[in-house]
Amino acid sequence: MITVEDLAKELHEAGRAAVESGATVAADKFGETARKFMEWDEISESAREGRRIQAKYLLDKFPAISCGSRTLTCVYCGMAYPQGTPTNGAQVLTDHIKVCAKHPMRKAEGDIAKLRKAIMDMLGGESSRAELEQMELLIRAAQVPDIDKTISINAIHALLETE
Repeated sequence: MITVEDLAKELHEAGRAAVESGATVAADKFGETARKFMEWDEISESAREGRRIQAKYLLDKFPAISCGSRTLTCVYCGMAYPQGTPTNGAQVLTDHIKVCAKHPMRKAEGDIAKLRKAIMDMLGGESSRAELEQMELLIRAAQVPDIDKTISINAIHALLETE
């Protein structure tokens, strides 16, 4: 379990990169770009207390930090699987993605279904794999313009590939 003091020190350490790159409030407001990073034991007690207040705020706002647990969360719908639950683990998130209504794959699957239906309708309705393969043979032998053959055969192949 992380303590307020430990998190306060980590927050202070996280400021090192900001100070060293000049990305600080002082740099913005006063043009101070060359500042030396002060170590934890070099800063005043009031500055340390400020870091402790920030740490306590974060620990209160994000309880998962304080107990040291990991929570898997879907970035699309927010479904969370905290560590220790029977469903926790990488596989549960993978399984969730397959059914998450807000995942971008749902739109792609819907689009594929629409296109598949449009192609099926163009070719004469629902057909089995064997029927589609038979239809391809008939189209290849038909006395129709090559462009029509190509379009129809490509449509059949698209259907076969998206089964």
